Amino acid sequence: MATNPKAGRSRQEPSHAEQSGPYDFTSLPFVYRPKRGFKNASNWKVKPTDNYALALHYGEWYAAEFMRYLRSDPSRAGGNSLGLIAAAIDYQDKSGASGYWVGFFSHLERVLCQR
Repeated sequence: MATNPKAGRSRQEPSHAEQSGPYDFTSLPFVYRPKRGFKNASNWKVKPTDNYALALHYGEWYAAEFMRYLRSDPSRAGGNSLGLIAAAIDYQDKSGASGYWVGFFSHLERVLCQR
């Protein structure tokens, strides 16, 4: 049975209203930092799911949020934040959750080829 990565959400576009104020790396929807310490912190923490299509959808949204993060302060570009995200992804996971990273990188590729 598929698990919705955002409990209570439908297949509609994720709400961009969830983010307000200054945009920093830890506010990205896939970055996790515990309230105390650094144990279990992750630069790619996504909910387990068997629903590849839904994960793909969220992965695209995650990429758009990542671009928004970079554009909110262009001096961040070149800081290897994309490398930190890529290093945290479990590419061996063959569940539907692989759709998150496929959607993420596919969206970034499409944006890179625009213009």
